[in-house]
Amino acid sequence: MLIQVCSIKDPVTIKVHGKAIAGYKISFTSRVVAGEAILLTAAVNHPQNLIGSSFSVELSCKRLDGIVHARLGRVNGIYALSDAETYHVCGVVAQVDSDGVASISVVPNSIFFLINIPPSMHLEPGDKVEFDMHGLELWDEKF
Repeated sequence: MLIQVCSIKDPVTIKVHGKAIAGYKISFTSRVVAGEAILLTAAVNHPQNLIGSSFSVELSCKRLDGIVHARLGRVNGIYALSDAETYHVCGVVAQVDSDGVASISVVPNSIFFLINIPPSMHLEPGDKVEFDMHGLELWDEKF
């Protein structure tokens, strides 16, 4: 997903496989959604230089919850919720593997998620699902 940084809020550090990774709480905009997230990029000497910069990013998050079959009439997309870095996601199941991991297409050829589905939930390609995503992280693809 291509994003543009609107403002820098705070520096942050996250742990990935025991390593500390520096990032920034930002507000951003894209053609799909606008909101707040953690941006992880190596392309910064001075944080204020990020404002107005564009990045092609991969999405991840700290937690998903509320995975359910989508209600009728739901439109695929990512929608910012009132809590910072929290979004509601609606998409179509593209594939489910034998380990219970589903590939969810939100915006074709642009945004998809790989999620572990609950054992009690039966999903097939073409099913529509929705869930909440907490702690959105945007990883610069050049990172």
